[in-house]
Amino acid sequence: MIWLATHQWRAAIATIGAIPVFAGVTPTGAAAELATVHNPQAILQATPLVNSVVASLEQANATRGADAVHLSQIIIRPDIDIIFPGSRFPRDRRPAPRSLPQPPNALPAQNTPDCITLTVMARLAYMSDPYGSVSREVSGRQIAECLGRGSDSSIPQWNNRRAARIGSNWSYPSGQSATFSSSYNYPNGRAANMGSSWNYPDGRPAKFGATWYTPSGRFVSEQELLSFACGALGTGRCSDRLAAVQGAGAFWYELTLVELAWLAHRFL
Repeated sequence: MIWLATHQWRAAIATIGAIPVFAGVTPTGAAAELATVHNPQAILQATPLVNSVVASLEQANATRGADAVHLSQIIIRPDIDIIFPGSRFPRDRRPAPRSLPQPPNALPAQNTPDCITLTVMARLAYMSDPYGSVSREVSGRQIAECLGRGSDSSIPQWNNRRAARIGSNWSYPSGQSATFSSSYNYPNGRAANMGSSWNYPDGRPAKFGATWYTPSGRFVSEQELLSFACGALGTGRCSDRLAAVQGAGAFWYELTLVELAWLAHRFL
């Protein structure tokens, strides 16, 4: 009977490309996690196989000659979504996120109205699209203005000849107004802040009164929002950005927290 059963499985084995698993004790708990780190194939062995086939055959009779097949276990690989739900890639094969360009200066280098306004504009443009031409152009103008190398014209212009500032009111290169009274707008025209409240670039609230929200709209504490943002961006980037605005006041800290949360949500 063993010899017959073995012949029936040979064709199936050749088709599915079965992986032999050697006898041993499957690690559990912390030992399983450690084994997974050093041996990616342990992921398959340490994870429950849902909707998979696990078939065991007794070792064939060696006396059957050349037709005898020696097998222990046959495992058909599970779908990768079983191991990492929602992903078509194992963790060590997932596409790496695009590295974010260097952000603009967190604080104005000079305490002048134009340097302050352009610093906020550069940060809002970077949040909206860190890879875009608007972000690059506004950041460049911010650096020039804060170094005292701004335009001498009473109506400075962007590269496309549109007015950058008329009076004390600044606009983005698209012509969209950047300031309204003491409030600021994103390049898409949505309000960034209104009083002590803040919005994300898509218009969803980031902070309303003392209440904070994630970019997906979930109510969280300030500490939870920091944890979410820094967990995605990495402690180095997060710490550097927060350290740059330490002691600068609530406005700059809240702008930084909104920036970190949005970048973590949108681009990583």
